[in-house]
Parts: sequence; C-alpha cells; structure tokens
Amino acid sequence: MAIFITATSTHIGKTLFCSLVMAKYGLQKKLRYFKPIQTGIEMDREQVMVLSGLGTESFLSEAYHFRFPASPHWAAEKENKKVDVLTLCQKLQKFRTQPMLIEGAGGLYVPITHDQYMIDLIQAAQLSVILVAPTELGAINQTMLSLVALRVKKIACLGIYFVGKDNLYRENNIQTIEEMSNEKILGEFILPEREISPSEFRRYAQQHFDESGRIREMLI
Repeated sequence: MAIFITATSTHIGKTLFCSLVMAKYGLQKKLRYFKPIQTGIEMDREQVMVLSGLGTESFLSEAYHFRFPASPHWAAEKENKKVDVLTLCQKLQKFRTQPMLIEGAGGLYVPITHDQYMIDLIQAAQLSVILVAPTELGAINQTMLSLVALRVKKIACLGIYFVGKDNLYRENNIQTIEEMSNEKILGEFILPEREISPSEFRRYAQQHFDESGRIREMLI
C-alpha cells in the first residue's frame, strides 16, 4: 500500500527517512517514491535517488515543482500558478494500493492553496501516514500537536520515526512521546557528526535500519 510520509515541521528528516526505506526495501518490495509537490531548486527526489542507489524506474516525477523555497501556496503564486488539489487527490487515490512512499511538503498544516492544507490532501486521498519527528528540545510539543491534528481528521498514523542529533533531550523525548501518544515508535536515525557517503548510508540502512521489522511489515 502507499504510505504518506509527513513530519512535525519542515526540514525534520522526511527525505532522509524515505532514503533509508528505499535503500533497504526499494528493490525487495518494489517500492516507488513520489513527492507530489516540490518547492525550491533542490529536488528531494534526486537526494533519495543518490542515497538509495536506485534507478530512475523507482521514482515518479513531481506533479508540481515551484522554484521558490516556500510553502506551496506562495511558491505557486510566485509563478502565477495554483495547485489543482482535486486532480492531485485523484492521482494519489490511484496509488493507494501500490507499494509507494509519498513524501509531503513540510508539515501537516502547510497550505497548498489559501484554503486547503497538506492534511486535507492526505485525508481526501484516504492515506495512512508515518510521522517523522525531531529529537531536539520542543519535539514533544510538535509531535503531540501533529498527532492531535491527525486524530481530528481521522487519519491513521502507522507510527513515529525520529531523526536528529544525539542530544541531552533525545531519550526522554522519545520515551515521553511513546507514553503520551500510545503510538508505535518505529526507530530513530541519529544524524552523524560528519558527512557520510551514499555508500556508507546504504550500508547503514542495510545493517541497522528497521531492526525490529515493523516498517517492513507495512510495505505490502
């Protein structure tokens, strides 16, 4: 099934999480990656492709790409364009039964248009989500607010995955969120202190990512 990858905010680690999943399970599960809306010059699809080592056949082109690095509603306005949310929703619905990672832009309440948000698109497409959360101070508040928003919209959360630096708050943040939310904790990726090569990243993914197998079980 298709899984929507969202996060508590922007620049949290959605793309890194997608890269880990694709590096470990892309070939095994015949997964494809799709980022419906991309803003900014840098392409997340290209980063996932490089880190995972997979070919272009595993990646779909964006439905929308706006060069201004901002929320989709404003980035689209800069080019005198507007996202057709209904058509995009219909596209996502067709992918529901396919093995696919769909990466959102920013967090749940990032506006796609002036009256529709990312969370509305997820709800209308009837997709389940994995929530990517940070490890730093503030993680508890951000994560719990995101989970409340998902529950209000009756969107299924398959679990929470943490991405961030090792820090004083990390262990307590994760433990507290698990206790408060009663959601599955799917693992964590501690950002390395030095830049690692794509081959090192793939080796890490194969050896250490999803050791519990919880994510593998979702990829059916």
